Amino acid sequence: MIKLGSINMDVDAFTGSLLHDGTGTHNHPLNSITYTKLIMRFLELLDRHDIRATFFVVGKDLTKKENRRIARTIVEAGHEIANHTMNHWQWFSTLKKKEKEEEITSGQKIIEDTVGKPVKGFRAPGYTIDREILDILRDCGYSYDLSVNTSLFYLLAKYIYSFYFLDKNHKRYLTYQNPRIYFAPTLPYYPDTDVYVQSDKLGLLEIPINVVPILNVPCVSWITTNTMLNTVFYWTIKNTNQVLNFELHDFEFISHEDIGPLESSFSLQRMLKTSLKERMERLSDRFERFKKDYQLLTMSEIAEKINASACVKG
Repeated sequence: MIKLGSINMDVDAFTGSLLHDGTGTHNHPLNSITYTKLIMRFLELLDRHDIRATFFVVGKDLTKKENRRIARTIVEAGHEIANHTMNHWQWFSTLKKKEKEEEITSGQKIIEDTVGKPVKGFRAPGYTIDREILDILRDCGYSYDLSVNTSLFYLLAKYIYSFYFLDKNHKRYLTYQNPRIYFAPTLPYYPDTDVYVQSDKLGLLEIPINVVPILNVPCVSWITTNTMLNTVFYWTIKNTNQVLNFELHDFEFISHEDIGPLESSFSLQRMLKTSLKERMERLSDRFERFKKDYQLLTMSEIAEKINASACVKG
């Protein structure tokens, strides 16, 4: 039986990766190219391979007229737009419950007002999810969440980034998952009142980030840019029956010409060592491989299929 898979992008303003303070800025002069250039390159690639994807967008970016127009173009092309909060605060999970609710509902409202369709999915900034956030998502009628990341490698990378690149005034901008999350299921599940425990009742569906067993590395695109690593990681994911959850970020579609001499962070410098043309060719090859092994759908369609299957089994 063919497996389910999805390609998705976090559209969280690549300028956050250009800065060293970890705060990000959605008012940076270069922020506009996220929609006018980077997303358009991704859309062209998807169209070439006849793939529909899911875009996790930040509500604040849709306050700009041109970004709203492009968001509608995304939906008209058959893709899905999901919620990535209103402001993409990295410290989102540390907010009070009412503030979390405002971040979620404000982002949801501006997306729905822009594209005219209900928002069904959510991903928290930095994958920092907790019980309060899941309760809010349930109350708002969400179908699925994509925030659980069981990778210890990712936690370590956060600590290293905080230690080497953030001064003490900005360290608070990075928050960390509860260590118990590393014992959460790696396959899609329905969270109990405890985020990390599987419930036997249907409801909000959690689709975790793909993680390579033993190595415990999250299988997200920018980590697997090395060809050999990508081959090993992909083989492992495919053979552990995980739903393919291939996550991209907007900055992966940037070129040297886009930013000029602007000083950038380590992650972006590493990305720019490979030309945009070569990155696009690698992604093109991966997409063709995915199409042979998976039924590629939007995340909301995957949630519908999993829910329907669970109802039949129940």
